Amino acid sequence: MKKAIPILMILLATVVFFSGCRKNEIVISRFDDAKQARIGVMTGSTGEAITLVRFPQAQVKSFDDIMDAVAAMKSGQLDAIVTAFPAALQVSKKNPEFTVLSEPLAHENTAIAVRKGNDELLATLNRLIDELKNDGTLASMKKRWFKPDLSPYIELNITLPSEGKPLKIGVSATREPFSFVDKNGRVSGHDGEFARIIGAKLQRPVEFYNMKFMALIPALQSGKVDIIVTGKTATQERSQFVDFTQPYYANAQVMLVKRAPSTGFADDPKTTLKQSVKLSSVANLENKRIGVLLGSAHDTYATEHYPDATILQYKSPADVALAVKTGKVDAALYDAEPLREIMRHDESLALLGGSLFDFDVAAGFNKNNPQLRNRFNEFLAQIKQNGVYADMLRRWMERRDTQMPVIENSKNNGVLVVGVSDAGMPFVALQDNQWVGFDIELSKRFAAYLGKKVKFNNMDFGSLIAAVSTGKADIIISSIYVTEERKKQIEL
Repeated sequence: MKKAIPILMILLATVVFFSGCRKNEIVISRFDDAKQARIGVMTGSTGEAITLVRFPQAQVKSFDDIMDAVAAMKSGQLDAIVTAFPAALQVSKKNPEFTVLSEPLAHENTAIAVRKGNDELLATLNRLIDELKNDGTLASMKKRWFKPDLSPYIELNITLPSEGKPLKIGVSATREPFSFVDKNGRVSGHDGEFARIIGAKLQRPVEFYNMKFMALIPALQSGKVDIIVTGKTATQERSQFVDFTQPYYANAQVMLVKRAPSTGFADDPKTTLKQSVKLSSVANLENKRIGVLLGSAHDTYATEHYPDATILQYKSPADVALAVKTGKVDAALYDAEPLREIMRHDESLALLGGSLFDFDVAAGFNKNNPQLRNRFNEFLAQIKQNGVYADMLRRWMERRDTQMPVIENSKNNGVLVVGVSDAGMPFVALQDNQWVGFDIELSKRFAAYLGKKVKFNNMDFGSLIAAVSTGKADIIISSIYVTEERKKQIEL
């Protein structure tokens, strides 16, 4: 099957805010600019530790609540804030005069903290995280809570038991959208929902203990709480005092800064102007910032055809779209079909020109498993001949149906592990905590052909080739385009 790839961009591609700077403020557009800056951090966070090492000459001030740091930067007392990406994203959405530097300071794994020696609970939580990863729950939560706009959050209604031994959960609910107190005084956010899901799975009532971030580990050690679920990064230092589960969210520490003023307008401190930079054709991209999905066909195309452009790589389609919306890139390259679906729900995005190129996509297999590749080719030939494949194309691509058909499967021959990347409809998407889309149906039909139960392993697009090469997936069905280089790595 071939795909057409147009360019995705904001209609007014980049909105730049010009504002005068106070004499003692530093304009930060890269990390080198922050060497002697005034930087706000969250007390006891990994961001605090990273900042003290990375910027030894900076003036570092610690805050218990990120909104206190935001207020300080608004009043000119800070030049930057180092915090976790979800919190920085939330602040930048509500404060358009702020932006997040595109390069992260550090990548980190967010995990649940458990008291040392409580091996049974640790094993149980690891099993639950595996389940929530495999059934798409964690991916769905990420979409609902870490979203690029300010539309209302959609929180699941989770029924918890009213009797039994409570699960005491330590939180520091000042980090929206990770963990925060909503208008009803209730702990909410990604981790609030996550904690309730865990309570429901364990059939235990949940009691939240909201406290300062620095107090969490002592509270866990003393038995005041059973676990910590509040955006806690698993570090070697912390592992001396508590045990961590496997990661449930891949996070990053980033730098939040004020948008830089435009040269020629900064002399007047009262100046506040908006200027729109419009792209009229693909020729305008030659020296622009172009967003692409890491390891995708667009990544290769942009590098080859726009050598003078700045190519910024992102791990997920949502990150690509967000980069365009927030002005981190001037345009992005993406698949035609998912792009049309995105634009149906977001009128601030539009196409520039027509399709750039077509490419062939295929399923990928481990080099040591040519038998599975042969079975897939037999299966594909069969559904093309009997009309099933054509019907799938009509339903998913033309009619834009979103309902998965019922596929009979004996499931007597083991498990087929399928590597996918959530590219969005009509290929791979989460709908009501269920995987749907053309690639999902194709995977389920192939599993039924083999008589195997299907297990989906959702991951970043750039990790798919490695997953099938190392045996973490039996097959990858997720818009893998065919290249000679990839043929050397995997069977296609």
